[in-house]
Amino acid sequence: MVLHIGGGYFVDTRRVLGIFDLENVKAGSASLDFLRAREEAGEITDATQAGIPKTFIVCEDTVYLCEMAVSTLRKRLDNK
Repeated sequence: MVLHIGGGYFVDTRRVLGIFDLENVKAGSASLDFLRAREEAGEITDATQAGIPKTFIVCEDTVYLCEMAVSTLRKRLDNK
């Protein structure tokens, strides 16, 4: 099954390791360190069109930044 995450991006749900609320990431947190390391490795894909990212989706080979809320993505998964 695929999940539309916005910006013309679709993710195979079998590759998704986790969906996280970016608004809850605090300075100095392990999540922020993880995102910085992924950015330095070139493994961040910005799926936002013009908005501010609200969510990050960790997949096997990349991390997607998404402007949709976690609750919206959950509803899309539940409706499949």
